[in-house]
Amino acid sequence: MNGSALVGLPPANQNDWYIVRGFYRGYELPNTNPDIGIPLLAAPPGAPHGQTRGPHTIAAYSVLIFLLVTITSVRLALRFFKKDLRWGLDDYAIIFGASGAITWLAIAIAMVLVGGAGRHIYDITYEELNRFIDLAAAETMLFYISVGLIKVSITLFNRRLTGLTSKAWMIYHNILLVLIVSFIITSIFIQVFKCLPVLHSWGFLGYGEPAQPIKCITISTYSLALNITHVILDFALLSVSVIVFCKMKMSKSKRIRLIFLFSIGAVSVIGSVNRQIITLQNALDVTWESPQAEIWTVIDLFFGCIAASLPVLNSLIPERWRSPSVSVPTFVSEDRHRFAQQSNDRRVDKYGDDYSFTNSSITNEPQFHSEAISKDSGETLNNPSLGEKDSYEDAYADGTVREPREPPRDSGWV
Repeated sequence: MNGSALVGLPPANQNDWYIVRGFYRGYELPNTNPDIGIPLLAAPPGAPHGQTRGPHTIAAYSVLIFLLVTITSVRLALRFFKKDLRWGLDDYAIIFGASGAITWLAIAIAMVLVGGAGRHIYDITYEELNRFIDLAAAETMLFYISVGLIKVSITLFNRRLTGLTSKAWMIYHNILLVLIVSFIITSIFIQVFKCLPVLHSWGFLGYGEPAQPIKCITISTYSLALNITHVILDFALLSVSVIVFCKMKMSKSKRIRLIFLFSIGAVSVIGSVNRQIITLQNALDVTWESPQAEIWTVIDLFFGCIAASLPVLNSLIPERWRSPSVSVPTFVSEDRHRFAQQSNDRRVDKYGDDYSFTNSSITNEPQFHSEAISKDSGETLNNPSLGEKDSYEDAYADGTVREPREPPRDSGWV
């Protein structure tokens, strides 16, 4: 291809020579003569030639792109057109997160088409190998950005759900948001500035063109740190579902439905753990092994997007198949200050209902929110003073919210 030699043979042109030198510099062998090529990547005796996993990879990734576009579009359409669902920050986050996942899959397809992914490394040229490494670096950065935005969407949804009940939950979610945003920024910064001076190409050509070796951090070190952080954040998000799930009292059908939702999130966590294990395994035939090595990465991205959207898609289930939905107003956590104290011990919520308390201090606000949520539905939180049913059960399943009624003019509404 364009006069480039096959990997393992001596370089056929100047760019080949730079790519070979970049390979040796990247693997901390700067004194190796590039004129010999990369013999350790040459075809061993009796090795098969012409094999490819490319067509199957392209077909599978094309289907996943279609599914992600469809599922995300349906989720956003439900938020926009369904009256009992309110658009929130989590919807904006999933737009960018799902777009990143789709772009990641498109890059993976490009790696097959122009980078030799799915073929044995000794069957591709040095220029194809350079494009493969270049696209792989872009793919890696995009992966961390995408999973980070998906985590932001899930955290914002969880904050809608549980942030109303106590300051502790709100603090927990806000801390998670800070950590996730820091994770995204760090992944971008490390990828862009992993070498000084900054590389004009993330492939081996960028390492090999400068006259003197450039200083770069060890890729495996920062990848390990980011992957471990990714797994820890996944478990932190999954713990919210576990806690809420364990505290709910519900019918068998609801429990089965929520177990299914919980399982989707668990699959994403399993994917992130196995992805970390795969990245620790080195293979010389990297282009041949890449489609197999990316399986858990794809699972991590795909099921992360699905887990973020399924609670909303649950609203498609016919009402006769589920008990009446208990709504959690998304604006309660955003407009907490509007639940102003009314004439000593009285407050008016956004539905215009009047409540009395022996103590209207901020410490009783979680109980007030609980009563406000359950007032019209006839259901109460799992609280001895309020009853036994948990008002989160259907709110967590489909993310529905109730539109507020206009409060009375004489209610003292702030």
